[in-house]
Amino acid sequence: MRVVIIGGGTAGTETAFQLRKKDKECEILVLEGGKNTLYSPCSLPYVISGEISHFDSAFVFEERDYKTNGIILILGAKVEKIDRKSKKAIYRFGSEMKEIFYDLLVIATGSISRVPQINGLSGLKYHTLKTVEDAQGIKSEILPGKKALIIGAGYVGTELAYALNEAGVNVSLAEAGERVLANSFDRQIGRKVEEKLRERGITVLTGCAIGEISEGKAVAGDKTIDFDFLVVSGGACANITLARECGLEVGSGIKVNENMQTTDENIFACGDCVECKSFVTGKQIMSQLGSTAVRQAAAVAENLLGGDERFGSVLNASVSKLGELALGSTGLTEGRAKAEGIRAVSATFGGSSRAEYYPGGKPITITLVADAEGKLIGAQVAGCEEVLGRINQLSLAISQKIGLKELSRSEFAYNPCLSPIHDPVEVCAQLCEKKRQILPEK
Repeated sequence: MRVVIIGGGTAGTETAFQLRKKDKECEILVLEGGKNTLYSPCSLPYVISGEISHFDSAFVFEERDYKTNGIILILGAKVEKIDRKSKKAIYRFGSEMKEIFYDLLVIATGSISRVPQINGLSGLKYHTLKTVEDAQGIKSEILPGKKALIIGAGYVGTELAYALNEAGVNVSLAEAGERVLANSFDRQIGRKVEEKLRERGITVLTGCAIGEISEGKAVAGDKTIDFDFLVVSGGACANITLARECGLEVGSGIKVNENMQTTDENIFACGDCVECKSFVTGKQIMSQLGSTAVRQAAAVAENLLGGDERFGSVLNASVSKLGELALGSTGLTEGRAKAEGIRAVSATFGGSSRAEYYPGGKPITITLVADAEGKLIGAQVAGCEEVLGRINQLSLAISQKIGLKELSRSEFAYNPCLSPIHDPVEVCAQLCEKKRQILPEK
């Protein structure tokens, strides 16, 4: 059996290696349009800041790792067409057009940077941050005192703003929405992030929609922002061109069933290019997280061999780090829940990561979001320690459909040097339940 995988990013490479673990005989080929083996895109802001010393550290595999595992990796193979009838992928390799036949195909084409429509932008030099080459281009701009403008304050935009600030660049961060990280955090934690950035000397401009841009100057209403170099961080959209052109069903991403199979039974898809089902709403959404990609790849590898591994749904649990401040989010924000028509309630509690009398405790903020019946549907955590563990705990609680009362009565471990006697999650759940009890009727 020959399995051809289009895309050598996280989803495609993970599929190849997982498949090889399960089957030592099948032929596995990975067609990667770029020149790099697998690396971690999430690491790039931290390489730019210098927290990770060198770009080489971001790479997960070398070419010899593929060879050792009997995986054929073809770098620079840009697939231009999928012929479903003949079961072949047609790709450009240098100046030549080549084709390769498959028994089963995996599309893992990832995502591409979304660039907003701004007058004057198309004629300018600007950076995005998606690849190692992108990051190297941004890093080459760094000089202390230089001015950078970043358009877009999602995870990538805020992490990059912090990274460039660490490197001595004067950073302006422009966000058209009312706050930074609005897709992942409600107002209380979103404002804390803004305060953190401003304390560092970063100019944070919210409600700032850039209307026009020219060399070294951006205009938003009556505001003018000067810059020496520009980064556009408008998020990402699924790379679905190949799938759409070969007749597969697509929406915002490639449509797949629970087995990660497309509308062609011989073609699977995974990673940033596919749609997922929201655990909370049941609707189709995009995930585009590395953690989602590896879970999907595991399901694809099993099902390529005739298994029945079902991927299920996503909460989009995510974490970020800005210096000492760690941030975690899972499920729906209160704002997103209400936009979905859910009668939602939220509570925020600010406590300490350790007992108040024990030295070294750090502030920690918890936001919980629940529906009118008291079922937990979202959570956010911000602090300088114990953030990752708590957001994973809360993600599990949501996936197990745990309610506020049950959460507030859960057994939490205690030692004063590690936690307060009343865990912040416990206290926040109690506060949220009290608010739920007085939630107005429809």
